[in-house]
Amino acid sequence: MLYPTRYRRGRSEDNWSVQRRRSLQTIEQHVAVGRMPNLSLRLGIVEEETDESAFWIEMLVDAEIVKAELVAELLDEADQLTAIWVSSIKTARGKKR
Repeated sequence: MLYPTRYRRGRSEDNWSVQRRRSLQTIEQHVAVGRMPNLSLRLGIVEEETDESAFWIEMLVDAEIVKAELVAELLDEADQLTAIWVSSIKTARGKKR
């Protein structure tokens, strides 16, 4: 499985092709999520989607489509949500054991 990574300058061509592949995998994940009995797996998908949203916002900023000041709060919110999801995943896994 591929996990979203933050955009890095100078590697945009690689990131675009990788991101297209990830988007297709996300569709498959959403179809499968209804069959997942494990909460930590479901939360893992939520965490990946949050991280991917931040990735796309950063891409918009780097492409100079959106000003960084306008999305700074969104990126901060995405980072906070990612931390919440990761904490929730750890808690869910701990309760399972």
